[in-house]
Amino acid sequence: MPEAELVHRLAAILSADAVGYTRLHADDALATIRSLTEARNIISESVRLHRGRVVDSPGDNLLAEFPAALDAVRCSVAVQRGLDDNALQQPPDRRLLFRIGLHLGDVAVEGERIYGDGVNVAARLQALAEPGGICLSAAIYDNVGSRLDLPFHDLGEQSLKNFPRPVRAYRVGGPVPVPAAAAHSGPEPPDRPSLVVLPFANVSGDAEQEYFADGMSEDLISELARIPNLFVIGRGTSFSYRGKSVSARELGRDLGVRHVVEGSVRRAGSRVRITARLTDARNGREIWSERYDRELGDVFALQDEVVGGVVAELRSALSTGIEHAPRERPVRPDVWALLVQGRAQIARQTPESELAGRELLLKCVERDPELAIGWAELARSEYFLGFFGVEDGDRYLQQGLDHVQRALQLDSAEPIAHLTLGFLLAMRGEGEAAISSARRSVELTAGRADLGLWFCSLLLFANQAQQAVPLLKNLTRLDPALSYMHLFQLADCYRQLGRIDEAIAKHRECLTANPGFYFAYMNLAAIHAQLGEMNQAHAALDELLRLRPSFSIAQIPRIPGYRDYYVDNLRKLGLQE
Repeated sequence: MPEAELVHRLAAILSADAVGYTRLHADDALATIRSLTEARNIISESVRLHRGRVVDSPGDNLLAEFPAALDAVRCSVAVQRGLDDNALQQPPDRRLLFRIGLHLGDVAVEGERIYGDGVNVAARLQALAEPGGICLSAAIYDNVGSRLDLPFHDLGEQSLKNFPRPVRAYRVGGPVPVPAAAAHSGPEPPDRPSLVVLPFANVSGDAEQEYFADGMSEDLISELARIPNLFVIGRGTSFSYRGKSVSARELGRDLGVRHVVEGSVRRAGSRVRITARLTDARNGREIWSERYDRELGDVFALQDEVVGGVVAELRSALSTGIEHAPRERPVRPDVWALLVQGRAQIARQTPESELAGRELLLKCVERDPELAIGWAELARSEYFLGFFGVEDGDRYLQQGLDHVQRALQLDSAEPIAHLTLGFLLAMRGEGEAAISSARRSVELTAGRADLGLWFCSLLLFANQAQQAVPLLKNLTRLDPALSYMHLFQLADCYRQLGRIDEAIAKHRECLTANPGFYFAYMNLAAIHAQLGEMNQAHAALDELLRLRPSFSIAQIPRIPGYRDYYVDNLRKLGLQE
C-alpha cells in the first residue's frame, strides 16, 4: 500500500515475549508448547476484556493495541497476575514467564497490521522488563501515573537500539532489590570475550538459498570458535533461535554471553550482499556493523572478512589480544554449495542421508580435488555408512580411510579430518590411536562444542568414561540446546563406571529433553536386561522399535568391545539380527 494510503493513529501498544522459551522447549517440547498456548489464551482474553485487540502472535511473542493507555496498563497488570497464577501450577524450573513492554505512540495501519515507532519502542521496552514484569515509556506513565494505585519505579533514560534519542522508562513495581542480572538464573559470562552468532537471515526471496545463509552462519561459528580465548555458543543452540524475535539483552542473560552477532545474506546470481552487526548484550547497543557487496568468487575470503571485522571490533572494545588468521585456501561458490549441502545431509545421520551426502561430496572433490575439508567430510559420510552397518559398509570404511588421509595430506591442521580419522580407527579397534587423532581435532578447535561432544563419544568407545565426565559438563555450557546428547553420554559414562542408578536416571532425563532419541531406549533396554529387569527392558525395547521399527542387531554401533555389551544384552530380549 503506498504511504499516502496508510492510516495513522495514536495507540497504546503492548509487546509481550516469553522468557527462556528456547531452553524450556529443548527440555520438554510438548509441555512448553502447551504452556505457551495457555499463556496466549490468558493474554488474548485479557486484551479483549480491556477493549484491545491482538494484532499478531508470531512464535512466543504477542503484539496488541489499545485505544487508551489506561486500558493497556490495566490489561498488562491483569495478564501478569493471570500468568503468575498459571505458572504456580508448574515446577519452578518449568514456569513460562513473560516480559511486557508498553508505549503510547503513532502507528501506521495496513489492514489488520500496524507499523511504526510506536510498535518498535514497545518491543525495545519489553526487552528491558524483568521476567514477569512490565516496562513502560514516559508517554504511558504521563497518562496513567496519577490515575492508578500502582507503584512505579523510574528507570531513567534508556538508549534503545536504532532510536536516535533516549526514552525514559518506568517499571511497574517498587525499586529492584537486586540487579536484574543477579536475579537472572542464567549462567554468568566467562572471563573472556563471549558471543553467540544467530543464523543469518536469507533475504534473497528464494527459499532455495536458505542453505547458503545457513552454511554461511555455520562457517562463521566454526571460524570464530577456532580463535583462542574466544567463547562462542555452539551451532545447536544458535540455530534454535532461528526465526525468533529475541533481544540481545535476553540472549546475553539466557546464554551468559556479552555480545551477539547477527546479519543477513542476499544472493542474486554471482553477487552476494552480507550485512553483519555486533551488539553489546549488556545494554542492547549496536557497536559495529558492516555491509559486504561482493562478486561471489572466493567464499572463504568473504567469510574471513566478516570474521575479521567482528574480531577487530572485539579487540578494540575489550582491549584483548584475540587474533584471526584468514584461510589461505580459496573455494569457489559452486564447490562450497556442494560442501554445505553434503554436510547438511551428514548431520541427519540416517543411512539414506549419508548416501545422499556422499554423492554431493564426491561431486565437491571432483570439482576441487585440493579442498581438504571436502575430502574430510566425504570420509565422515563413509564412516557413518560403516557405523550404521549398511551393505558394503566395510568398503565404505576403507574408502573413508583413504579419503581422510588425502585430506590430511592437503591440510595437516584440518580438524574434521583428525576427528574422522579417530572414528575410523575406532571402528578397527585401534582405541588409543583413535583418541590421539581425535584429541588433535579438539586441540585445533577447542571452542567447538560439537567436536568436543564427538571426542567424548570416542572416549566412551574406548571405555575411558572417567575422562569424559568433566568434559561433558563443560560442553553443556557451550551448547545448551544439545543437553540431551550431553545427558545421554553422561548416562553412558555412569554405566561404564558402575553407577547404574545414576545411568538410568540420566537416560530418563535425556528422553525428557528429546523423547525421540531412540539410542537412549537402546541403552536402557540393555541396562535393564543386564540387571535381569526384563519387564523394564522389554518396555524400553518396545519404545525403541516404535521409533525405529527396522532397528536390528546389525544397526548397533560397530565399535569393537563397546558393541559387545549391547549385542549380548539385546539378544536376551529377542532383538532380530
